[in-house]
Amino acid sequence: MNEDQNNYTEPEQTPPPPHAVDPALIETKIHLTNQLHSGAGWFYWIAGLSLVNTIVFFANANISFVYGLGITEVTNAIVPYLFPNGVIVAAILDAAFILLFIVLGRLSHNRKIWAFITGMVLYGLDTLFFILVQDWLSILFHIFALYGMYRGLKAHKLLVQLESEI
Repeated sequence: MNEDQNNYTEPEQTPPPPHAVDPALIETKIHLTNQLHSGAGWFYWIAGLSLVNTIVFFANANISFVYGLGITEVTNAIVPYLFPNGVIVAAILDAAFILLFIVLGRLSHNRKIWAFITGMVLYGLDTLFFILVQDWLSILFHIFALYGMYRGLKAHKLLVQLESEI
């Protein structure tokens, strides 16, 4: 035998990466993350449209969007008549409600499950005002928005489950 034949060694095989992740899992995680962010986005929409409604109210225009918070409409209708500076008090209360929904949106976006639940409960309670005055379009929008928030909450739970498997 030839000396070269005796020195032959098997080529080294590259071991698989230690944490190989199934591409389908990554795709599912991306989809669920987008769904979570979409659900959290409803809080921003509600806050923004409530802000528009508040500005329109204080501009003495006779229009409003069905998509905002009912509590700001109640505040705008009642508080100015209860206090000497009621318009200012109403504006401050509106700002507080709007800011609350912005904060809940941000926290929900950052995967704080309690923020999703708190926001959904508050928005569900807000729906009661529209039920009382039988504003059916606003009721339908509230239900639609609550469903969007629920989808975000559900995505959060599925993400936690998925990440525990990876």
